[in-house]
Amino acid sequence: MPDLEQTMKLEARFAALEYLVCHLYAAMCVATSQDPLGAVDQAAKNAEMKTELWTLPGVDAVLSDVAQAELREAIDRRFAEIRQMVRELMTR
Repeated sequence: MPDLEQTMKLEARFAALEYLVCHLYAAMCVATSQDPLGAVDQAAKNAEMKTELWTLPGVDAVLSDVAQAELREAIDRRFAEIRQMVRELMTR
């Protein structure tokens, strides 16, 4: 089992990756779309539809539903961050 310091380092690396992916996606939408926020909203809707189909094969249905809800919540948070980043990039 990893110690606390290792866990903190991994969490920091993961948070940095999430931020960078969100920022890259936001920058891409601003650079390539006439309606960047609309593009983000469409991508969020597509992701929502895909997460509704996501399951964990061979896992108890209740646990699979919990995992699906956690995934959807995490994706929703990322898209909220992307929307905010798009707004900030559009005002520059």
